[in-house]
Amino acid sequence: MITIQDTTSPTWNTVAGSLDVTLECNDTEGLAAAQAKIPAASDLCDSDVLNITKVSGEFVASEGCGNAGTYTNTWTVKDDCGNTSETFTQVITCGNTSETFTQVITIQDTTAPTWTTAATALNVTLECSDTEGLAAAQAQFPIASDLCDSDVLNIKKVSGQFTASEGCGNAGTYTNTWTVKDDCGNTSQTFTQVITIQDTTAPTWTTAPTALNVTLECSDASGLANAQVMLPIASDLCDADVTNITKVSGQFVASQSCGNAGTYTNTWTVKDDCGNK
Repeated sequence: MITIQDTTSPTWNTVAGSLDVTLECNDTEGLAAAQAKIPAASDLCDSDVLNITKVSGEFVASEGCGNAGTYTNTWTVKDDCGNTSETFTQVITCGNTSETFTQVITIQDTTAPTWTTAATALNVTLECSDTEGLAAAQAQFPIASDLCDSDVLNIKKVSGQFTASEGCGNAGTYTNTWTVKDDCGNTSQTFTQVITIQDTTAPTWTTAPTALNVTLECSDASGLANAQVMLPIASDLCDADVTNITKVSGQFVASQSCGNAGTYTNTWTVKDDCGNK
């Protein structure tokens, strides 16, 4: 009896780590291509070794980053023998199994979130008296998106202090900034909001237009003195204390044909802290 046996397992032609790949978490095409790869095997007796069995591994997330992790796929291969002869028989023993071939697909997330809100979309210019507009501007928030995180809400705001303009304490800017991180710790670029405060409104007179007008006898020196020291009162939308009042005292203008009668015409102007008058 001549017994022919096959005790040698098939071997892998594909190099052990050659199917390993590292992909970005949003690279669905790359993942599909990696999952479709298959190693090639050869056998000393079988010329065509195709009995390859794949076990597809589930995705295993990395600790602290749900978007990153690994798939581990394995294959085994058998040769084509396995028939046994009768007595005085030649036996060909098959079914030898190869070592395990392993593929590791590593998923990573290295791309930071981006801002969906346009760079200057939250910038606004307001009058210094517009407290409601300022509150609304301060409550605004940019929106971010990420290639792998469907819900990017880890946004942090740094509120800037009011910076007054030189020479105008009522005008200036608030500069607010935001950054956002995805679930894997990638940080976005800084989003900036500039709220510009301006003062373009002049003060107004609280004193009625004719309230300081007075008619006196020419001999009423004390009455004239009292009238000359009168001063109108002004108010401003942004300056709580408007005292920058300038008086131009008019000279006595005698009436025609009566030198003792006539008028004094005094005028005042007022500026706020930003020069509006």
